[in-house]
Amino acid sequence: EKRNNDIKEVIDFIHERSSEVFGEGRMNIQKLILGGHSFGGLNAFTYGAKDPRVASILTLDPAF
Repeated sequence: EKRNNDIKEVIDFIHERSSEVFGEGRMNIQKLILGGHSFGGLNAFTYGAKDPRVASILTLDPAF
């Protein structure tokens, strides 16, 4: 659950401040890709499946 909260905080930050941090129009936050390897891949899969802001999920050797 802690890792899912961390992922949510990062995605919230991107949505709230992407223009300020990365510049206007430099990041398409409507097509956010969430990825991870091993246990991070499992977290990306379980969190990304619930959050409609995540357009795609990339997992490398997820720990299922």
